[in-house]
Amino acid sequence: MRLAKHLTICLFCLTLAGCGLIPVHQVQIQQGNAISQKMVSQLHPGMSKKQVKDVLGTPMLVNTFSDHTFNYVYTYQSGHTKIAEKRLTLNFNNIGLLQNFDASGVQHSDILRTKYYRHWY
Repeated sequence: MRLAKHLTICLFCLTLAGCGLIPVHQVQIQQGNAISQKMVSQLHPGMSKKQVKDVLGTPMLVNTFSDHTFNYVYTYQSGHTKIAEKRLTLNFNNIGLLQNFDASGVQHSDILRTKYYRHWY
């Protein structure tokens, strides 16, 4: 009789855990290149690809058809929250120097809003 009571309690607890009534620990997921405002503020037109890689690291995505664009992508999700995404796209000219960049989702100051900076919504 005692064993049946313990089994019933265990089965009830497992059922509740499966339904999501008991909170379960959710892992924080970080993927890609961590992009900070400090890193973005170090970018300026005329930088070589090597200089950009020294500041930001290796890009997450490189266009296979044209090596004139670097894409840095960073996503973060904590538990049950929505995914936060930051994207930084850098465009280089034909000789490999930085022309302009688009920083969507990255905190940036008004100093970055120059004629070289483009931001699309």
